[in-house]
Amino acid sequence: MKWFELSGRDTDVVISTRVRLARNLTKFPFPRKLDSDKAAQIVELVTEAAAPARLNSVDFDTLDMNSRLEYVEKHIVSPDFASGDLPRRLLVNDEESLSVMINEEDHLRIQAMGSGLCLEDCMTSALRLDTLLDSSLSFAFDTERGYLTTCPTNLGCAMRLSVMLHLPAIIETGYIKSLVSALSKLGLTVRGMYGEGSGITGYVYQISNALSLGYTEAELLERLTSAVQNIITTERELRKASCEREETEDRIWRAYGLLTNARSMSSGEAMKLLGELKLAAGTESDKLPIVDDRIINSLLTKISPNLVGEEDASKRDRRRAELIRSYITSVGEE
Repeated sequence: MKWFELSGRDTDVVISTRVRLARNLTKFPFPRKLDSDKAAQIVELVTEAAAPARLNSVDFDTLDMNSRLEYVEKHIVSPDFASGDLPRRLLVNDEESLSVMINEEDHLRIQAMGSGLCLEDCMTSALRLDTLLDSSLSFAFDTERGYLTTCPTNLGCAMRLSVMLHLPAIIETGYIKSLVSALSKLGLTVRGMYGEGSGITGYVYQISNALSLGYTEAELLERLTSAVQNIITTERELRKASCEREETEDRIWRAYGLLTNARSMSSGEAMKLLGELKLAAGTESDKLPIVDDRIINSLLTKISPNLVGEEDASKRDRRRAELIRSYITSVGEE
């Protein structure tokens, strides 16, 4: 079972957690200065060092674009990694919760992911793999600047912690503007579902630390955890208040009706309707359709264009609608 199909903590608000480490090897130029021969050499060195972790190997330079984009939609690799032209490889476990991108913006991007709020668990997994790789590879490190990385914002412990949040109530009430401002003052940044440069889709926001230089891993963990817990509390309170209004109750039922009966649905419409349905999550109301958080969060990934499949757009929209109906209806029958 993949990580996004599992249940987690606080999944009524938190979709997923990710911890990423950036590392570069000494004696090699950063990826932007690499030639193909040196890039291929790094691929083999890292693959050999990671062998004890028993990760699956995926050579991205031989994959077709649709297959590459499937990994992007599952948040395992970045769009830049998918479209790169250097020899590069993904190492990933069966659950797709632990991975290494070789030759992305940095030589290595070690990543751990999990369902719901699980920052500490993801950090432990990422650091454990980092320790394994460090035992046989020489990482570029400076006593004052920490791990040396392509982008200066990743200097220091070179750790990026991020949490994907589903915030329909915060967005609907307009509270999101003041929230983004407050998070910025805390050294946290807000992005779209697919990271830097991506737009906001279906009430989904990604919150992460903006810098890592000058902070320990524990300090970054504490800061983001505290902020996310406050956001969870606010979102739940706003959802409860919103769901007491008749117009919100009507919107949620309309969303449920479309999701369980529509025969064709675009990804944009599906994301919006799932966000509407999410308003009822955690309210325990007997007046509203309550769908398991795990189902909604899993669908947010599975309805992506390349994961749905079908090259023809109309067929893809029909297949997406069928997928959504089967998931939500089957839960109601259990």
